[in-house]
Amino acid sequence: MPLKVNYQTVLSIVDDKLTNKPEIREDMHVLANVFKVLADPQQATCDSITFKLHLQSTITKSLSAANRLLEPVAVSALNVAGIDPLERFAVLHYSSVHRAFLRGLESVIGAADYDAEKVIADGHSRAQSTRGVHDEINRALDLITGHDVPFTFSVNPSSQLSSYYQEHLSIVSAIIGYLRSGWRSPAEFNKCIEISMRDYGAWVSTPSDSAVSIRSFLNYEQQQTQHNVIADDVHGLSIALQDWIKTNYALSERRRENWQSYRQALAELPDEKITMFDESFGVRKVFVQPLASYKVAGVQRQEDVPVSDVAGLIGTLISDRVGGEDLILLAGGPGSGKSTLCRILASELALNADIHPVFLRLRRLQESHDIRGFIETQLQALGLIDKISDLSSVPNLVLILDGFDELVMASRTKLREFFNALKEDLSTGPLRAAKAIVSGRDTLFPKGAGLPMGAHVISLQPFNKNRIAAWGAKWREQHSRDRAKTFFPENLVQEDGRQGRKSTPLEHLVSWPLTLHLVARAHTSGSIDLKPENANKVEKAVLYRSIVADTALRQDQQAGGRGRLNPQQMRRFVQAIAWEMYSTGREALDVSEGLPILRGILPEANESDLAELADVTIVNQPELTRGEETGFEFVHKSFSEYFAAETLAIRVEEVCFKVAQWGGEEEAWRMSVSEATSTLARLFAVRLLTTEVQEMLGPMLDNFRLFLKENSSLEVPEPEATVAGLNAKLLRFEELLQDFSAGGLLREVASAARSSKLVTNELESFGNYAAALLFVAVALVGRINGKTETSDRLVRVAAPTLIRLIHVVLAGEIPIDWTFAERALVHIDARRQGGEKTELQFPPLPPTLLIGVRGLESPLEDAVLALDSQLAAAEIENILLTFVATLAGSHVDPAGIRHMRYDYRYRQGSAPLDYLQRIVPLRGRDRYDESRYLERRLFDMVEHLRGSLAGPLPAPFVQDAIMQIRELAHEGRYRGMHHAEIYERAEAMLHRIVAPEARQTRKARSRNRTIKS
Repeated sequence: MPLKVNYQTVLSIVDDKLTNKPEIREDMHVLANVFKVLADPQQATCDSITFKLHLQSTITKSLSAANRLLEPVAVSALNVAGIDPLERFAVLHYSSVHRAFLRGLESVIGAADYDAEKVIADGHSRAQSTRGVHDEINRALDLITGHDVPFTFSVNPSSQLSSYYQEHLSIVSAIIGYLRSGWRSPAEFNKCIEISMRDYGAWVSTPSDSAVSIRSFLNYEQQQTQHNVIADDVHGLSIALQDWIKTNYALSERRRENWQSYRQALAELPDEKITMFDESFGVRKVFVQPLASYKVAGVQRQEDVPVSDVAGLIGTLISDRVGGEDLILLAGGPGSGKSTLCRILASELALNADIHPVFLRLRRLQESHDIRGFIETQLQALGLIDKISDLSSVPNLVLILDGFDELVMASRTKLREFFNALKEDLSTGPLRAAKAIVSGRDTLFPKGAGLPMGAHVISLQPFNKNRIAAWGAKWREQHSRDRAKTFFPENLVQEDGRQGRKSTPLEHLVSWPLTLHLVARAHTSGSIDLKPENANKVEKAVLYRSIVADTALRQDQQAGGRGRLNPQQMRRFVQAIAWEMYSTGREALDVSEGLPILRGILPEANESDLAELADVTIVNQPELTRGEETGFEFVHKSFSEYFAAETLAIRVEEVCFKVAQWGGEEEAWRMSVSEATSTLARLFAVRLLTTEVQEMLGPMLDNFRLFLKENSSLEVPEPEATVAGLNAKLLRFEELLQDFSAGGLLREVASAARSSKLVTNELESFGNYAAALLFVAVALVGRINGKTETSDRLVRVAAPTLIRLIHVVLAGEIPIDWTFAERALVHIDARRQGGEKTELQFPPLPPTLLIGVRGLESPLEDAVLALDSQLAAAEIENILLTFVATLAGSHVDPAGIRHMRYDYRYRQGSAPLDYLQRIVPLRGRDRYDESRYLERRLFDMVEHLRGSLAGPLPAPFVQDAIMQIRELAHEGRYRGMHHAEIYERAEAMLHRIVAPEARQTRKARSRNRTIKS
C-alpha cells in the first residue's frame, strides 16, 4: 500500500528513522502538533485579545519550524539520513503543504477586527461543560491528525490541494468554534484557502532544493511536457528512471553474458513479424503511445488521472521512488495495446545496462504451478538463475508479466490469489528486489472492484483523433500499394470533445490499436469498402470476418499439395480449436489435443498424416501460430473469441431452424425442446458467456449463412427479411426460457455440462445456461430494434419465469451486477402472460438492476419506481440548492452545508453542462433520454435566470425557495412520482419562485438605463 502522508506517518518517520537528527524531529513535532496546541481547552475562558495572541504565536512558531524543515540544510540531512525516497518525500510534502495552509490561516486571523460582543463572555457560554468541549475538540483532532495529504505520481500536487484545504479548514474552524462559540463565522475563514493555494502553487515551482525534490519525486513535469505530444516511442521510460535507479551491483561473468544475450532477444521483441499478423514488419513500425488513466486501487476519493506519457509514468513507478511490493497493473479491454506496450517497454528497458527486465507471457502458467515456480522455471531455462532465490541479488529487476486474464482457469477468485501470492513474493519473498508490471483485461474487475489494494492501475484509453492520424501515417509509410496510400482513418472520426453523440461502430473500431490495424489491413486488401455510408455496418465481427476471409483467400490461392486442408475443412478445424480453448479457459492447445479434432474432420487420415497436417495448418492459417514450444494458439485472443462466436452462431441457427409439417404448409421447429436444450447446453452451460464473445456473436445472429457470404461492399439482405428471422429466433428463445424455468430440463443441462473442466457443480451449469439464454434473447431484441425505427420489441418473459431464472443464476454463484444487468435484464416485458398467477417473491437484487424490466408486479415495481423517483428528486434538489446557494452566497447555512457536502459549485468559464455532469453520476447510469433533455432545459433556465438577477437574493427568499424544493423532493420520494413529472414540476416551480425576483431585477435595470440616458 502506498505510504499515506499524514500526522501519524511523518512523526513515525522522524522518530524511527532520524534519531540522529534531533533538530528535524523537534521541528516536525512542532509543525505536526500545531492544532493540538491551538485547541488548548483553557483558551475557552480567556478574553478575545489573549486568544488571538495565542493563535498568532502558535502559528508563527509552527511556521518557523516548517521553514527550517524546507531549508537546504534540512533537505541535505534527509538525503543522507538513510530513509527511502518515499519517506523523504512525505516529510517535505507534509511540511510544504502545511506551511502554505498556516500562512493562509495567519493572514486571515491577523487581518480581522474582533467585536467585543462576540467574545465568549456571556453566562450561557461560560456554563458550557468543559468536559463536553474537551470531547468535541478531541474528536476534531482525531479527524485532522488522520487527514491524508493528497499526492499522485505525475500530477502537480497543487492541483489536488483545494478539497484537502477545505476539509482541513472546516475542522480547524470547528475547533476554534468549540473554544470560542460565536467568535467567528466559518465563512470568514474562506479566504485562507485562496491564500494557501496561491502560496503553495508559487513555492512548488521555485528552484529551492525542497521544491525541486518534490517535483523530481512526483515527476509531473515530464507529463506536462508530453501533454500535447504524440510519441511513437517510449523513451520517456528512460527519462523517468534517470537518477532514480541503483547503479552499484555485481554479477558473475556467466550471469552477465546470459543476461546480455537475453537483453538482445528482448530488444528485438517489437520487430518480430508475428506481432503484426503476417505483415512484413514488426509492431514497432506503427507504434503510437496510447493515452491512459491512472489510479491507485483502494484510495478513496481519488479520481482517475489522465496520462499522456504512459511510459514516463511507468518509469516513475518502477524507479526507486516506489516500494516494490505494490503491483503496477496495465489494464485495458481487448485490443487496447497492452501486450504491444509490454513488448515495447521490455525492449526499451533492455537497452539500459543497469536494469534487468524479464518479459513472460502468463498464458504459460499452468494451473498446478504457482507464480514463484513459474518464474523460476522460465528463467532457469534461459540460464539467468539456478534457483529463484538468485533473483534477490539481481539489481533493478523488472518483471513484465503479460496477460493475467489469460491464466488457466482465470476468475476473480483465482486472480486475487495470484495477485496476493505475487505481492507476498515482492514484499518478503525471493522477488523483493524486483518491480512487477502485470498486464491484462480489466473485464473481470469492473470499475476496479476487487483489484489488489495499493496497486497502481494504468488503464489504457482509446486513441483520440490525433493518435489515429499518427498511426495511419506510419501505416502508409510501410506500404507501397496505392490502396494503402489512401488509408486515412482519422477521416472516420468526428471531432474530439463532442459530448453526448453516439459514435459509429467503425469509429469505435479505429479508436483501438488492434482493430485499427485490422481495419487498415481490410482497407488495403480491398475486403472492406470504407465509404462514409458504411460506417454503421462495420461492426467488430464484420471486421474479423473480412480479415479471416482475406487471409483464407490468400492461402487458398497458394499452391496446394499434400498436408493441406481445403477452406471448409480449415474453417471447421479453426472453429473447433477455438471452441476447445474457450470452453476450457485456455489460450493454447498441445498438438496431441489438436489431433483428435483433425481426426474428426479427416477420419481416413493416419497418425503420420495428422501430425503433418497439424504442423502445416499452423503455417497456412495466419490467425493460428505455434506456441512457445509446440501446439496451437491464436496470434491474439480476440481471434479465438471470433471463431468461438461462429460455433455458437451455427448452433443457434440449428436450434431455430423450422421445417414444414407433413401434409401441410405450417412450419415447426426441427428440434424438440429437449433436443434444443441439449444442443445449446453443450455450449452455454460449460462457462458463463463472456462479453467479448457475445459482442462477436451479435451480427451473426441476423443470419449466419448470409453473414459469411456478404461481400466487401457490405451489402445486406432486406431489413424485413432479417427482422422476420430475428423475431423467429427470439420467439424460440422465449420458449426455451419458459420451458427451462419450469424445471423439467435440468437433466439435459447437467448432462451436457458434465465433462466441462470449468464447471464445479450442477448449479453453476444451470446458472451459466440461464444467463446465456437471457444474454442471447436481449441481444436479439437489440438487433431487431436497431433495424427498424418503429419496432419496440421486448423479450416477453412472464414475471414468475424471470424471477425463477434470476434465482437460478444466483444459485450458480454468478454475480449479477450492472454489467450482467445490461446484458441480460434490459428490454424485458415481464407483464403477466399465459395466465400464470404464481405468487412473486422479491429477488435478492438491488432494484436499480431491474430498471430495464417492464411490468413487474408489486412490491418490485413499486420499489423500482420509488428508487427512481428518489434519485431523480435528489438530483433536482441538488441542482436547485446549488443554484440558490450560489446566488445567495455562503450566508445561508442549509444551502451552505449541502453546497459544501456535494461541492457542485458553478465555475465561470466551464463547459455548459459542467456542474450538471457532476450530479448525473448520482444515478449511476443515464437511464432515459428524456431525463437528459429535461436536465438541459432546466440548466438553460437556471443560466437565463442567473443572468437576469443583479446580485445575491435576500436570505428569507432563499429559505423559502429551499423549503419548496425540499417539499417537492419529499413528495417525489414518498408518492412514487415519476422522474419526468419531478423535473417538470421543478421547472415550473423555479419559474414561480424566481420570476418575481427576476422581474424586479429587470425593472431596476430599466430604471437605471432611463436615469443614465
